[in-house]
Formats: sequence, structure tokens, C-alpha cells
Amino acid sequence: MSDNKPSPITIRGSVYWCERNKLNKYSNKYQVQLGNLSDKAVEAIEEMGISPTNKGDDRGFFIVMKSNNPMRLTDSEGVEIPEDVLIANGSEAISVVGYYDWPIGEGRSPSMIKMKVTNLIEYNDSYVSEAEAL
Repeated sequence: MSDNKPSPITIRGSVYWCERNKLNKYSNKYQVQLGNLSDKAVEAIEEMGISPTNKGDDRGFFIVMKSNNPMRLTDSEGVEIPEDVLIANGSEAISVVGYYDWPIGEGRSPSMIKMKVTNLIEYNDSYVSEAEAL
């Protein structure tokens, strides 16, 4: 890894699997995925030494940003989104992304510095009905 640390970048994408205020059961970290990245965003992320993932699904190219602390996201007006608001897949966001080098081994991961949700789709599980369950 280079000693010349690239500046954080600002990218636009779609939010997936936003676990900003509960720990992910696999990583034991707070995390959010930013997908449907543009070609320019993918190129900029690769220049940071990070390889975006593409599993051939609705997310297109995406990155997973993790944190040891709950993640604070804002709405399009810059107001912090309350903890009880669940952000659904497909919400649109702009994020300032940096990175950190792994403390053990060699590798680099993206780090969310700031995220503004520009088109919030609120997750609602009210469509699940115990009475209609088979």
C-alpha cells in the first residue's frame, strides 16, 4: 500500500442492507452497502486500492462500509435520520468515502465519512401478517 494517501471521494449510489444502528450478525460491526456505482465511482474507488464487488444482482458494483460505532446518516436537508427510521434497500444516497488499512494482514476497506440519503425509502414490515402465514 502506498504512503501517499488518496483524498476521500464523494460518490452516489443506492443503499442496501443498512445496519447503521444494529450490529451485523456476520461482521459484528455496523455496516451499510452502497451499490449501483457509476463507472467513474468504481474507477475512483479502485484508485484508492479498494476493489468494489459485483455479484451480478440488483446492486451492480457495490462497496460495504463498516464501523465499530453506530453510523449517523442525514436526510436530503442535512438533518440526522432518527434511529427508529429503518432505511430500505434502494434508497438513494451520496457518501463521502475514505478508507482504512487492515491492522492485521494486508488489505484495505472503504470507510464512510458521511452519508446523505437523498431519496429515503423507509423500510416497513407491516406487510407480514401472522394471520395469513401458511
